[in-house]
Amino acid sequence: MTLSNTDLTQPVVYAGMLAFLDIMDGVTPDPIRAALAQFDITVPNGLTGDADIDGQTFQAVDPQFVNVGPVTQKEGGSDTVTLTVSGTIALDSGLLNQLASPANFRGRIAKLLIFLSDGAGTVTATRFHYVGYMQSPLIAFEPDSQVVAISVENYLSAYSGGAPARTLLNQRAYDADDASADATAGAMNGTQAAGADFGAPARYYEMAALNAV
Repeated sequence: MTLSNTDLTQPVVYAGMLAFLDIMDGVTPDPIRAALAQFDITVPNGLTGDADIDGQTFQAVDPQFVNVGPVTQKEGGSDTVTLTVSGTIALDSGLLNQLASPANFRGRIAKLLIFLSDGAGTVTATRFHYVGYMQSPLIAFEPDSQVVAISVENYLSAYSGGAPARTLLNQRAYDADDASADATAGAMNGTQAAGADFGAPARYYEMAALNAV
């Protein structure tokens, strides 16, 4: 292929990926905004219509330390995507405590976008690449570093895939004090409150026992 002088004077276009992870630190929002790019990326206001993205700055992260798994489309939605951060020499106690709490991650939103920018770092276009719910992170220890991996499930998978299908009957897995499962089972079986019997106590207690596992 032969390049002309006109080709050589065309503006340079950079492509990369943005990641937004809606992480909590206890009761305090502590979201991560990262750009797989050589420089920080600021998304112009109104570009995507998403308040988590527009007007926000995404900090540059070296792509050699971050891996985003492939997004595979199939009937019923896309497969789970795994985000991996490697090369971490040491995790301080605060970060370890944050990673160890499932409530900080599980069921919270993760968004991946593809962006285009000019040589000055101005974003000119974006496209949502994958949006889903995070699961609890996994930490793997290697001789000279540590690896943190977070799986992200798509919306269809989160609501319809796998037992126990993540309905209200599974809320106790997220909050030990959540009694939604008992209330739902009670309504299904004619028992509106503890001690109130409307003819199906055996089935109610059977359901309650299953939900407590």
